Amino acid sequence: MGPAVASSHHARGAPVASSCLQMSGRELQRFHSLISVNGSSGCHEFTRLFDLGYGKFFLRGKTWRAHRLSWTISYGEIPGGLFVLHRCDNRACVNPRHLFLGNQADNMADMVSKGRHFGRSRDTRLSESDVYAIRFIDENTALKQVQIAKLYGVSRNQINNILCGIRWAHHDRRGV
Repeated sequence: MGPAVASSHHARGAPVASSCLQMSGRELQRFHSLISVNGSSGCHEFTRLFDLGYGKFFLRGKTWRAHRLSWTISYGEIPGGLFVLHRCDNRACVNPRHLFLGNQADNMADMVSKGRHFGRSRDTRLSESDVYAIRFIDENTALKQVQIAKLYGVSRNQINNILCGIRWAHHDRRGV
């Protein structure tokens, strides 16, 4: 787990927990500048640098998963052995109201309750030709991942995973 990061005020002016490391106003501003608010879901989606669908943020030589940094900014240090889980099931979301702490058992129970367990493939909604088309659209249009996701009725995270080779990596990038 990383060091606790906080500042005297959250971006909206609400106080946050103090800790051993203070986050400057410039650092907070940089973090918040990389967030896009989705009005329909209430998710605050981190828009840059993804690792398995989770936003990444670099702060003073350390790489943070953006949702963990958001938790730390809002609520203080994450106790050892705990995960920061998403109520919204959107890995890019950093809205503190959508986050909660849990242990490994909580994480697995959350996964099962959301239908992401025991080999059930998230890829089942997409065909091989859909995957090739998604890659073609990404490479040849100005559509954003969230727009492509809406076209295919899947999450932006699934589109990101396809484009990064996390999902459907066994299919090369040739079209059909």
